[in-house]
Amino acid sequence: MRRLRILFLRCFAAAGAWLLASAAFAASPEPVRLKVMTFNVEYGGTVVDFDRVLEAIRRAAPDIVGLEEPEGNTREIARRLGWQYANLRTDVVSRFPILDPPGGNGRFVYVEVRPGEAVAVANIHLPSDPYGPYLVRDDAPRQEVLALERALRLPEIRPVLDAVAPLPKAGFPVFLMGDFNAPSHEDWTRETVGLWPHLRYPLVWPVSRAVVDAGFRDTYRAAHPDPAEAPGLTWWVPRPSTEDVYTEADPPDRIDFLYAAGPVRVLDSTLVGEPGAPGVTIGVTPWPSDHRAVLSTVEVTPAWLPDLVAVNDQRLVTTEETLTVHFRRRMAAGQTIAVRNAKGTVVARSTLPEAELSGTVPVSLAGFEPGAYEAVLADAGNRVLSRVPFHVKAPGTAPVRSVDKRLDRPGERVTVRRAAGPGNRWDWLALYETPAGGRAVPSRNGQRLWRYTGASVEGSLVIDRHVQDGTAWPLSPGRYTLFYLLHDGYEPAAEVTFEVRG
Repeated sequence: MRRLRILFLRCFAAAGAWLLASAAFAASPEPVRLKVMTFNVEYGGTVVDFDRVLEAIRRAAPDIVGLEEPEGNTREIARRLGWQYANLRTDVVSRFPILDPPGGNGRFVYVEVRPGEAVAVANIHLPSDPYGPYLVRDDAPRQEVLALERALRLPEIRPVLDAVAPLPKAGFPVFLMGDFNAPSHEDWTRETVGLWPHLRYPLVWPVSRAVVDAGFRDTYRAAHPDPAEAPGLTWWVPRPSTEDVYTEADPPDRIDFLYAAGPVRVLDSTLVGEPGAPGVTIGVTPWPSDHRAVLSTVEVTPAWLPDLVAVNDQRLVTTEETLTVHFRRRMAAGQTIAVRNAKGTVVARSTLPEAELSGTVPVSLAGFEPGAYEAVLADAGNRVLSRVPFHVKAPGTAPVRSVDKRLDRPGERVTVRRAAGPGNRWDWLALYETPAGGRAVPSRNGQRLWRYTGASVEGSLVIDRHVQDGTAWPLSPGRYTLFYLLHDGYEPAAEVTFEVRG
């Protein structure tokens, strides 16, 4: 009898938890105020003074930061800020939990601002060269500048816009932030022509136009509607001397943006930078980057998270590691987390505690065969509620399997066959000439061609005239080294040498 009574109490507790959860999800979330920041820290934040990067963020006191060029320092920045949450795939750090959702593909994450309630964040760093305002400065016609933007930067942002398009319709506040390396059509107007020497004609910059057409609002321009009165210039900054020295020939412009869509009300937006610069209200000396940061204060109404399972940064794990599976769910009875291999065979399973609507499940990968897997959240009837892919590799496996070793003529494309890439959004492939009798070394200014890996773990990628910098195409006869570089930086994870014949 005592056993039946305990069972009854457990069922009652589970039912109570389910009823409370159902009532909570039926209610609309209350608005919450957030401070969101985008900050290109320049080459890992170490060019001038890494401590000043941290000071800038502390003084701005944001809740969410999208970092560009952190070069592997994302977790260190979060750690030294005293924050628990950092996502390496997107270089987003936050005071609140971050979830890398199954459909994000490294293009956006959820930030859980209250239990079960979230906003979505996409952080981007578009290609820098060739730079459109330089063409304008050098008297290039409007159509040449537009052709460059449509060929180089617009294709990079389209997949991100496609990925986040359903989110505002589902009620999520969405932030799209980063270093766009292109100005805004809201700044290059008839009224602002001549405001700067390089601003010679009005121009509808394709990237900013595409973002606005997708339903986003420029938070800085929402707070400061007049671009002549508040230009909001974010690049370049005259910081202490480094190897990159800017002059008056480099046209300053606003190329760092924080856009918002969905239930977001802009309360304020400002620049964080060197004291005394126009538009800067939060100053740090010496300023540590060649970009100023943008900080926007907003009121949002978050949305309830769907049932989901996530593995966050762990899209590639070794057989010596433990996979951490995160889950969020709305119902609390009979659900499981399962791991399946590429054949669909369940190789691990864990039943979730009935009263827990969120949490983590550790999965030891000892004994797993290298290859593709998925973590699955399933209900009591084994119906899949959410699934997320990941890959297992043996320790020491390089992320590049092979490159076409010998190309018969200079115009042939280079096909890179990859396996076991980390899956970070800003990992990249860079091609360098191999010096005669020597060895190529990755550096900031020496690459002939390059492209991002796009958060993918395996498969083939092509390097040809369509990648950055495509003006170096075709490759002339000679020997080349292809590097797999991590986190928008110059740390090589793999390298392969090949030859182009005449």
